[in-house]
Amino acid sequence: MFDPRDTLFSPIRDRTVTACIYADMDGLLSGVKKALDAAAEIGLAVDYTLDEGADLVSGDMILQVHGTPIQIAKAEDRLIGCLAKTSGIATAARRFVNAAGPSVQIVCGSWKKMPLCMKDDIRLAICTGGAKCRISDVPMVYLDKNYVSMLGGIQASLSAAFQMEERRRVIQIRGRYEGGDLVREAWAAIHAGADIVYIDTGHIDDAALVVQNVKPVLQEWETTYQYRQVKFAFGGSVTLSDIPALNAAGVDIIGVGRQIIDAPLLDMRLEVTSCGDLGESAHAYNLLDKSELKIEGIQLHGTNLNQLAAVVAEEIGIDANDVLVIDVRDQTVALDILKKQLDPYILVGKESRILERLSALDGVTITEDTHITSHGMLGWIARDDCDIDTMHSELEKAFDMAQTAKSRIANRVIVFPSGIEVERGEIQDTNTPMLLQKFRDNGFEATAGDVLKDDLDLFSGKLRAAVNQGYGLIITTGGVGAEDKDHSVEAILRLDHNAAAPYIAKFKQGEGRHRKEGIRIAVGQVGNALLVALPGPNDEVSLCMDVLVKGVRAGWSKDVLASMLAKLLRERLLEKMGHHPAHHC
Repeated sequence: MFDPRDTLFSPIRDRTVTACIYADMDGLLSGVKKALDAAAEIGLAVDYTLDEGADLVSGDMILQVHGTPIQIAKAEDRLIGCLAKTSGIATAARRFVNAAGPSVQIVCGSWKKMPLCMKDDIRLAICTGGAKCRISDVPMVYLDKNYVSMLGGIQASLSAAFQMEERRRVIQIRGRYEGGDLVREAWAAIHAGADIVYIDTGHIDDAALVVQNVKPVLQEWETTYQYRQVKFAFGGSVTLSDIPALNAAGVDIIGVGRQIIDAPLLDMRLEVTSCGDLGESAHAYNLLDKSELKIEGIQLHGTNLNQLAAVVAEEIGIDANDVLVIDVRDQTVALDILKKQLDPYILVGKESRILERLSALDGVTITEDTHITSHGMLGWIARDDCDIDTMHSELEKAFDMAQTAKSRIANRVIVFPSGIEVERGEIQDTNTPMLLQKFRDNGFEATAGDVLKDDLDLFSGKLRAAVNQGYGLIITTGGVGAEDKDHSVEAILRLDHNAAAPYIAKFKQGEGRHRKEGIRIAVGQVGNALLVALPGPNDEVSLCMDVLVKGVRAGWSKDVLASMLAKLLRERLLEKMGHHPAHHC
């Protein structure tokens, strides 16, 4: 079968692309194993995934994979298809379980009505949400309304079931016998040996009538005569809003069908995070900080600077959006090359071609004195005397220098505490000494930074300065909360718009001091620098240190590192709270 993607991606078929699947809703994750099987079938390598049953907060990374462009294209529908529906079912199931409380069992048997190919996935999702797929955990005989009718009524059907003494007996009652009296029907079922009486009328009043008239008597019999325990179940178009009334009615088991099975998809999306462009090819080299290009001796007269930048971009093989005019003065145009990875073989000797094309633009005058200058690899634009052997030699030297610089940068850590309380000395900064010691013990060069003020501009300026000073890991502590004075996450997002910033907890905005949606951390990447915003409490910072060191050493992506840190911090929060926050479902 023809797949247009084979043709579409043929020019880039050998590139390695990294992509992540993110949650766009709060919920509960299900379908992980099937997604991993699908990834293996496609040929994708899985870098990271959350576990089955993981709590999801909107924005969380669920999974990271890498492969060829066509494999990534296939992943969007294949992998999300394995996760979105089942996660929606698991999320709905947990809503019902949480609403019912620990003493009432939620059962969803509607998976039996689904196509065979879906049954296993749906059963897993129901169980992941904490509900049951069967009304009994032990072997049973289930006498539904049709069985009761065919076998000749309540007494006769239970007598038939009694032949299997080792099995628990479950029977549906609907007011079809005993003169339509549900209470008498329930008693008839109990006297005939029913262990679970399923009131399948869809009317909550019926459940209350039966349970309140029968259950107290049974409880007395249990106490006085050691009578067997009988449970009462109810089903029939149950909604979440029905749960309080059913709890009040005293039922033991609630059957939920469509409200769980037909739950909407949990919204997810796949995003390419690294497209394996020239920056990952064998011929690509990092410009490092030498990204400025100057055209000197050029005369401009009402020139369209966007056109000028576009000409330069096209000739050096990059997108027009990656070349920015940053200054025009004294017959000199300065441009900044935003794309940091370039193929040097394309650059060599391009000066004459660039100037020739610029001369054709309206409002541009090129003279014999016009020339292009730059430092580092961009300077090769002005060279036409470089043979292949010389290029290889110089490239190897440049590569070695770049790797040395990158390695040194990666080993440099700076820690910034934040907050007016720390600045004034009202609280002791115990985080910075602890982090410095941890990183020094692991072979890093670690430095204490200034206390960051509660001002977004100043905050982000300090972080940018640290990047420019050649720090490979920049850590902030504090300032991740929901108050308007908390700026750590926002400062990192200002420097890296695509920073990973998962929520640890969410709040209702406007309540108390909460001016933002919740507490979250952030991990961003600016050049060779990794920026990490951690919480302020010392126990939480301590909790994160091992993972942070491991992630930096292993070269985890910002998404993976953020996800691992968020998972730790949420677990700690759950320990402190003693339960699952309601917002998750």
